[in-house]
Amino acid sequence: MLKDIQEPQRRKIFCYLNGLHHFDLFYNILYNNPSMDFYLHSQCISEDEYRKSKIYGLDNSFFVSNMDIFKYKLNIFGVFITTDAQSASVHGYSLALINVFKQLSIPVIELQHGLFQLGLHYFDCPQKELVHGDSFATKSWADHILTYYRIDNYDNISVIGYPPYTQDIKSYDGEYGLILSNMHWGTYSAEERYNFYKSILQFVENSNKTFIWKMHHGEVRNSLCQKMLSDLFVIFPEALNKIIFFHQNNMLQKNSITDLIKKSDFVISTVSTVLLDCEMCHKKTMVFGCKTNECLTKKLKQAYIFKNYEDLRRCDIKNVKFETGLLKKYDNKVFVDCVNRFYSPNTSYDQDSLNIMLNYNKE
Repeated sequence: MLKDIQEPQRRKIFCYLNGLHHFDLFYNILYNNPSMDFYLHSQCISEDEYRKSKIYGLDNSFFVSNMDIFKYKLNIFGVFITTDAQSASVHGYSLALINVFKQLSIPVIELQHGLFQLGLHYFDCPQKELVHGDSFATKSWADHILTYYRIDNYDNISVIGYPPYTQDIKSYDGEYGLILSNMHWGTYSAEERYNFYKSILQFVENSNKTFIWKMHHGEVRNSLCQKMLSDLFVIFPEALNKIIFFHQNNMLQKNSITDLIKKSDFVISTVSTVLLDCEMCHKKTMVFGCKTNECLTKKLKQAYIFKNYEDLRRCDIKNVKFETGLLKKYDNKVFVDCVNRFYSPNTSYDQDSLNIMLNYNKE
């Protein structure tokens, strides 16, 4: 590891990931750039979880678990790529890192990780003031932004497409229904959450299929969501026997989100980046719609929007057509051009640079 850090000819990129799900987002970027070394860091990922991931097998993948030890080496990197660069409290950890890199005059690049926004689930929603106490419109602290598609009102972007999408995936009929949700979003009202969960459980209970349910990691940890589900399982007890929860099954957790979608028969989902994966896999997909996310569901090019159980019951699943209109294949040349344009390590290692790194406080 020390020998590798001292090799001047290999470009070194420091990356911040919001969570485990971003290993899939970064994988093809690392895979297609074996001459660059990527040092991955996240406050939400353990080293053990990293070692179990597919990205661990790449020779140019390294994991930084302890910033207290690593912080004095930050000047060796020529660029910092982060999924969390918006001026909001939920991105506070990454913003502290951004501040250090900017003081070291090392460029910062934001990688889009939301379907309709740059890293914040409530970016386009009118009730964003309900989330984490942030009542202001967010903006990026990055010098440049890598996006899945062209986004209006941003000049400093490069469109690289959707990194997990490098080739067409043949669709086939799977054996289970797949539920994908992120109802922990603060923009959803309690009534909307209850309606979603009730609609899903009633549909499952009246179905002859087995379902796999993958919740967002934030939803799994959300006590209000879990309490609501527990109460509803009392009303729909048979549904519990037909659902396999992803976060409770070690074997399932070896599958990527793309694998889960690809092997499913159909998908029921909330508005989320996973809709790009559903389109990528040519999967029949029903999307939950409500007042809060209406501004987002209207942006989907073609989708079956359900608002309650009756909408799900009436749905002719076999003939459902789904297209976001936002899916573009990953273009590695655009990524490389962007890195070449901005790459600028701080090679001086003077006392000022050392003080900046040593005074970094991740809190």
